[in-house]
Amino acid sequence: FRSTGSVIPLFDQQILQGGPITVTDPKVTRYFMSVKEAAHLVLLACEISNGGEVFVLNMGNPINIMKIAEKMIKLSGKTIKNNQYPDGEIEIKITGLKSGEKLHEELLIGNNLLNTSNKDIFIASEIFASKDQIDQTLNSLKDQIYDMDENNIRDIVFKCIEKN
Repeated sequence: FRSTGSVIPLFDQQILQGGPITVTDPKVTRYFMSVKEAAHLVLLACEISNGGEVFVLNMGNPINIMKIAEKMIKLSGKTIKNNQYPDGEIEIKITGLKSGEKLHEELLIGNNLLNTSNKDIFIASEIFASKDQIDQTLNSLKDQIYDMDENNIRDIVFKCIEKN
């Protein structure tokens, strides 16, 4: 059961082509879950839903992508090519993080999780601004933009960030 959008099929293809395997950063970690596992948990979440909840699935621990690349090379019967082993078969090339890409994934902005009847399904308990608060803030921003008051615009934006 392969994961779509995962580095696993990409690494498979890169190994079959003789390399290199491309990794954005040696410290990058990602969560992994099979499609079968995810579908199962989503269906279970639907069963316990009352409507409107934001569910967070237990994805296990994040895994270092560099270690996955190294392990996949070894499992394919090939050797890693690097400064220490210049005669190796598959090189791991570091490409650098893409714009907006994070070193570590976040499943939730805060840590406010509520338990459910299933140990692998949680409900996110986030605090959101009300529609009235959002409307009031947008109106304040419009006024300050009209007045071209950069300091007040900045203050309004920072107050929004601090509240959340």
